[in-house]
This record gives sequence, C-alpha cells and structure tokens, in this order.
Amino acid sequence: MKMKMIKHSLKQRQVLLFPVLLLLIMILLPVICLADAQKIFKEENKAVVVMIAYDEAGEALSQRSHIENYENTSEYWLNQGNTYLLAGMKRSARDAFNKAIELKPDYMEAYFNRGMAYGGLRDFEQAIKDFTKAIVLKPDLAEAYFNRGSTYYFSGNNQQAIKDFTKAIEIKPDFAEAYTMRGTAYYHDSGDTQQAMKDCTKAIEIKPDFAEAYYEKACLFSITNDTSEACSLLKTAIKKGYRNWKHIRTDSDFDNIRNSTCYKEIMVGR
Repeated sequence: MKMKMIKHSLKQRQVLLFPVLLLLIMILLPVICLADAQKIFKEENKAVVVMIAYDEAGEALSQRSHIENYENTSEYWLNQGNTYLLAGMKRSARDAFNKAIELKPDYMEAYFNRGMAYGGLRDFEQAIKDFTKAIVLKPDLAEAYFNRGSTYYFSGNNQQAIKDFTKAIEIKPDFAEAYTMRGTAYYHDSGDTQQAMKDCTKAIEIKPDFAEAYYEKACLFSITNDTSEACSLLKTAIKKGYRNWKHIRTDSDFDNIRNSTCYKEIMVGR
C-alpha cells in the first residue's frame, strides 16, 4: 500500500511519511510568493508601511509602499519555510521555521510545519514534539492530531497512532484520511481486518472519489483472499485516479491475487 495500508518493514513505512504529511500544508498554509504584491500588500500584514509625502499646502507629493524590516518578521520566515518545504528542501525549511519560532515562540503554524520538515528528515521524535506543541497551542486542530498520528504510525507505534486518529475524527467527523489511516493502524496493531474495513468504508462514504481508500480496501480483500472483490476495488481505485503502478506491482498485500486472471488483466501494459 502506498500511503496508508503498508504491510511492509518499518524502514519502508518511514520512506513514505513525508509525502503523506506534506499534503496538509496546502490546506492550512498556502505559500505566499514574495514577488506577488497583491498578496504581500494586505492591510493585515504589519510588515507593510505606506509612505506619503506632502507639500506645504497639504497636497500629496508622492506615495510609495515598501516592506519595512520584513525579513525580521516571523511571517517572513514562515513563508520562506513553506516555500522550502514544498520544494522538498527539508533542512532549509527546518532552519527557516526555527527562525520564525525564535521571533514568535507561540507560532503554532511554524511548529506544525517544522514537524513536517522533521518528518521528512526522518527525525520522528522531534516531529512528534512539534506536532504536540501545535496541539497545545491549538487543541482543536484535527490536522495536528492526524500528522502526529501518522508519525507515530510510521515509527511503529500503532496504538498511539490510533488514539490520535480517533481524536482527529472527533474534532473533524468528515476527516476521510484519518479514517483510512486509523484502519491501517488497527490492522497493523492487531490484524483487525474487520475494523480496518469499517474505517476504509467510512472514508469512502465521506469522500467517494478518494482513490487511496479504495486502494486500501482492495488490499484488505486481497489479504482475506477475496480475489474478485480485491480486483474490483483496485480497478475502482485506478478509475478514481490511483496511478502508482510501481507500487501496485510490488505491494505484498496483493501477493494473494497476483497470479489471478483479473489482476493480470489490470496490469497489462503497466
């Protein structure tokens, strides 16, 4: 399984952590391009100062806008970190978020995004600390529980992951990704395919076009030796947009159906 139902080694789980977490920054903190004046020169941006000069009669001589000491603001370093993070420059992102936090010690967004940078660097202990700090600063942030739960999951702590995914769902009942990840954790914690199936089904009810949920459910049916249903769900996942063909070919969850006619038909030319 690519994103959630990963029945492989801990090392393989860790490789996939950063792509999972990176998605959330797009929801919470879209990057501000510093070259985009329409985004920078907003009234609420305190780094922007409007300068107007007047003659003796009180007529405006000139007007100019500039950024006064913007590089010394926490917002600047948060935006820099976001840009680095989306570009895959995880160490640079971490360093930028460090500066944002130095300037603003209670900057929840900086802790949240630095947690993702640490996750990408495989520093799971520090990532968990940062997501925990984000939760302290904003206890109702479902995404912080989701990210911390994902970090626990990829570091092998399924029980703590289940607790965090459950909390994320309590805060945000339509959190399809949290249902899918919780199902994954249930399966890897105790082999509970029934609960895993229930959670994946709920994710699909919430988000009918969620390709990954269909993929995870296909894996579960393969694990339980239901070849027909596994192939049907895999086809649906592909129809909904799942395109990681390399992963499908190597995912051990499909070992039970790999020699079946329906699986071979799906993979023709892939």
